Amino acid sequence: MYSYEALSKDKFEVVEVLGVNALFVQARLDPNTIPAGLYMYDMRGDENGDWMYGGSIEPHVWVNWVASILVKNPIEFKDDASRIEFDEEGSPNFTGDEMTIRDFLNSDY
Repeated sequence: MYSYEALSKDKFEVVEVLGVNALFVQARLDPNTIPAGLYMYDMRGDENGDWMYGGSIEPHVWVNWVASILVKNPIEFKDDASRIEFDEEGSPNFTGDEMTIRDFLNSDY
């Protein structure tokens, strides 16, 4: 598990997921080190490794973990659901941009 400080100079891909912009981080982050103003969620792949259309986003994933995402506002899980399944509209869309965690936090994304 990595601390925010260990990855603070690394650039990560910006991804749109569930209609919000996020940083796509393919490293397990220590949630206790995430800067204030950011929220971390994990992405799970399905049994076949597909995470774009068969995966989900969850507060924390142990099995079939794909990546973590960092967002500026909490993601609302409806009806006390423990995860949100990806579909064609909500699945991740990579924007082509990259930035550090600090730059993302201070950006208009």
